[in-house]
Amino acid sequence: MSEIRLGVYLDSFDPVCHDHLAAARSLLEESRLDQLLLIPVFRDGDGTTGMEDHVWRMLAAACSGDKRFLPYRAGADFRDPAFLDRLISGLRKEYACKMVCCVIREEWMLLARSWHRPDNLAEIRILPAADTADSSSRIRSSLSSGRVPSALSPSVAEYITSLGLYGFPGHVPCADGWIPKLFSALNPHRFAHSLAVAVTARNLALRYGADPLLAEQAGLLHDCAKCLPLADMQQIARQDHLTDDPDFLSSGALLHSVVGARVARDAYGVGNPDILEAIAFHNTGAPGMSRLAMCVCLADYIEPNRRPFPLLEEVRSLSAVSLEQALLLSLKGTADHVLSGGNTLHPQTLETISWLQSLPACSPAVSSP
Repeated sequence: MSEIRLGVYLDSFDPVCHDHLAAARSLLEESRLDQLLLIPVFRDGDGTTGMEDHVWRMLAAACSGDKRFLPYRAGADFRDPAFLDRLISGLRKEYACKMVCCVIREEWMLLARSWHRPDNLAEIRILPAADTADSSSRIRSSLSSGRVPSALSPSVAEYITSLGLYGFPGHVPCADGWIPKLFSALNPHRFAHSLAVAVTARNLALRYGADPLLAEQAGLLHDCAKCLPLADMQQIARQDHLTDDPDFLSSGALLHSVVGARVARDAYGVGNPDILEAIAFHNTGAPGMSRLAMCVCLADYIEPNRRPFPLLEEVRSLSAVSLEQALLLSLKGTADHVLSGGNTLHPQTLETISWLQSLPACSPAVSSP
């Protein structure tokens, strides 16, 4: 196995913000690292006690967009003088590498002097305390005043605001039960995506007259079945008579929507039919779908974590003007992508495109400049 250049970045990440990720990217580039472990550490008296699970989930979501970032839960007390020694020795065995760099906050340097074997590290760098500690402190202060700072990623901001962390007034009543379960059911990328869809759906609902709380809840849960094995999805679909459509039953990309609505009902306790409809229709759409379902379907396409692809920015711009036109263009883009890959487009998507084209909001007179 070839040796990789691996770094370790220790911080409280409370909460993780753009400054943390910028410091991580700089470290990767300056030290020519292949990967960087971001390890949240907690100490009594630093305000993070009891936040460990929240910080871990937020860090996993924030790092999901860069494969070079590896969130790592050390599960040890930072005050223990043998902490770093055991951590580094364990990581060397796990990753078959030599540790090349460790970054800690400046005010933690006194603790570093008591570590058993500092020669385990090729290099220790000090991150000035003001770089991240002050940023996190300002963010917590803003949140306690009911303001969401731009220094947070959309996914992390949604995590905090839906749960009501750091004194922010939480606005999703079920979030404390849903989010841990969702985190366990999804991979980090899908978890971050779900959070971003939730906030995007909420904003679209506010703009276009749908219920923002229902849109946010549907956005959170729209992919709750996405990471189930296809065989499990098929079993749920058959035993609950959700669909006998062979195209749906043979494709997890299609089936996770209708199965997701059932999982949302049974595992998450969702009883509102409007939320369940929005989950069921979020990938193919459906003729006559509600504005709430349209908001969730469009949010899934344009959420801010999406990497660039054809039509994305055009649909995002159009979403500020017309819900119907933006959704129509997004579904046309999906249709072109599916067909260009030699795959068969599900008839429900074509039917939804035809339905949207028949709406007054999408008539040529309205759509033309």
